[in-house]
Amino acid sequence: MRFVHDTLPQRVCFGSGEAASSLGREIARLGAGRVMLIASENTMHLADEIAAGVPVALRHDEVVMHVPVEVAERARAAAARSDVDALVSVGGGSTTGLAKAIAMTSGLPMVAVRVLRGSQYRQSVRSA
Repeated sequence: MRFVHDTLPQRVCFGSGEAASSLGREIARLGAGRVMLIASENTMHLADEIAAGVPVALRHDEVVMHVPVEVAERARAAAARSDVDALVSVGGGSTTGLAKAIAMTSGLPMVAVRVLRGSQYRQSVRSA
């Protein structure tokens, strides 16, 4: 199964095993050239695989549940220092929450790659 669903202000792309190609298309659609890749330390290897075709300017792995203010502030400062023009989060709710906290104050576009784990993991891409 494969589909694309557009709503304002988000766009959902779904396709089994298509996270890397969907991510590349979404980053190109945004015209981004300096991406901040956000993933937990444990998930960064997967994030690197998925974002291999994306112009990553900054890799950020300080991901904490419930996104403490101090963690969000450090991530925002890192994004500003690196002059990124888009955010990509790979992982679950904590990673997506951190990217949303950065996007909320910076106005940067965000693409979330959700990783669901179990006997197999599935990937989907959502951009806002």
